[in-house]
Amino acid sequence: MSYLGVPVMVGQHMVVVQDKDLDLAACKLSKSEFTLSAPNRNPAPENMADLPDPQVVTREINRGYKRLDSSCKTFDYPDHLLGRFAQVLLIPSSFARLPDFSAAAGPTRQGQSFASANVQYDTHGNILYPQQRTLHKSLVKAVVDEETSGGFTSWADLIKFGYL
Repeated sequence: MSYLGVPVMVGQHMVVVQDKDLDLAACKLSKSEFTLSAPNRNPAPENMADLPDPQVVTREINRGYKRLDSSCKTFDYPDHLLGRFAQVLLIPSSFARLPDFSAAAGPTRQGQSFASANVQYDTHGNILYPQQRTLHKSLVKAVVDEETSGGFTSWADLIKFGYL
């Protein structure tokens, strides 16, 4: 959809990390040849060709993501991993408004995960997936935060209207 000019973050893999681990995750991506960059929300060139000033359109699209962009870190994939342009977005858990998942990630004395006691996440190896109810609650809280701090934004509208 982003290629058709719809300002959505399709093409970006979004990974939520605990706030305390954001810099470590960014460092690990950098060491793996991911490049810190700006989000690419540019519509397809053929959609921009007939516009009198395409840069104004691009600035307008990006303006609605100011808070998101200042809170998160965007990396370009290395060329050898993907044949096409793709990005990964590191989102701090406080921005995503997901409940603390540190207990779900840690082992118990018996070697089992706390995730069995924490019904907010499904665990697959060392990856936690928020369950539907948890994800919906976090999205609603993120919209409220966005509109409280910035008024109208593209990020909040994408969540409200279900484009993400």
